[in-house]
Amino acid sequence: MSLLPHQELLPRHAFAVEISGIGPVGYFLSCSGLELEIEVLSYAEGGNNEQVHQLPGRLSYPPLTLSNGMTKSKTLAEWFNKTRSAADRQEVTITLFLEGGDAERKWTFADAFPTRWTGPTLDTGSSDLATETLTIVHGGLKEA
Repeated sequence: MSLLPHQELLPRHAFAVEISGIGPVGYFLSCSGLELEIEVLSYAEGGNNEQVHQLPGRLSYPPLTLSNGMTKSKTLAEWFNKTRSAADRQEVTITLFLEGGDAERKWTFADAFPTRWTGPTLDTGSSDLATETLTIVHGGLKEA
């Protein structure tokens, strides 16, 4: 099932952001922060001078940053304004759509909330589209 309406044209790809219980809130051309990192704890065992043990530590998730999208919907701004407490954290799904509107990959993030919104940025002297940037923090990647 495609989240994109048939009249929505994609240049090459787009990332759709969907909030659990709200639905799609925007489409973006750029997404960063789709990564996981395990902290490495170095442990030098006493009496063993030939090796330092590398042990897995905490898992961390960088913020997600989506940019270059602009929609007419006010849903994104409304979600941003209502997520000021822990009770308002939502599950967020990011879907990568390819040219033609086919969903290629999907990532779901738990306990997500926006921390920064910038936009719209528009240069009236050029033919470029208006852009906005959204930063989201989350509690971890879930299976999508």
